[in-house]
Amino acid sequence: MSPPQGPARRDADRNAVGVYRGLQEAKLSIPWDVQVVAFNDSSIAQMLVPELSTLRLEAGVIGETSVDLLMERHAGRKAAKYVQITPTIIERGSTLKP
Repeated sequence: MSPPQGPARRDADRNAVGVYRGLQEAKLSIPWDVQVVAFNDSSIAQMLVPELSTLRLEAGVIGETSVDLLMERHAGRKAAKYVQITPTIIERGSTLKP
């Protein structure tokens, strides 16, 4: 068996439904032919077969960071500030472990 193609990435879990359908119609197997990864970790991710690997972004952390940045601006900070919020990788059946 040849190694799988690179991952098919979609913007959000719900969009992966169309990717799954298209791959199924093309007679391609997830994850053996194509690996699929999305983000949001919505309930849809666990309903798909195989379950969808996804990136979880914590909405609370994003909201709290946004408020902190806004308050800093309001307090007079003029310089741009770079903030990185690292997602959690949720590995499920739509990807193969290296």
